[in-house]
Amino acid sequence: MNKIKLSIIGLGFFFSSAVFAQEMKTELNKEQRMEKRMDKFAEELGLTEDQKSQIMEMRKNSYAERKKIKNDESLDEASKKEAMKALHIESKAKMNEVLTEEQALKLKAMKEERKANQEKRSLDQEKPSKNVKTREHHNLKEHKAKKRELKVVPLEKQTE
Repeated sequence: MNKIKLSIIGLGFFFSSAVFAQEMKTELNKEQRMEKRMDKFAEELGLTEDQKSQIMEMRKNSYAERKKIKNDESLDEASKKEAMKALHIESKAKMNEVLTEEQALKLKAMKEERKANQEKRSLDQEKPSKNVKTREHHNLKEHKAKKRELKVVPLEKQTE
């Protein structure tokens, strides 16, 4: 009986430590992902190490401020939205201070390209598949067919 209890307790410790290790791994992954994105961003814009460290610090501060605003229970949703917008504008201005004119233009082009890709993806998702007709698509085809069959006659011709 004691061996069973000890086995259960041992398994409990084992699984709880595995969960804790997984949580620690997730935290490290967030930091690693942020650094990896920053490296790619720095490479695309041709940032110097000084610029890279300044922008990384700005992003960390901005993230902390966003989190603080989001968790501030004294603010209503409209105030939070306004504060987030002000923070975004401030961060954008600080970013432009760090970047050269050429880098700022390149960043703007990258953002426009990303926006165009997002719009294209959202349009692609809205189109029904060629192989599978959705119910809505099928109903629309039926509606158009019935409309063609009815052949609406204008009132002027009906009175003649």
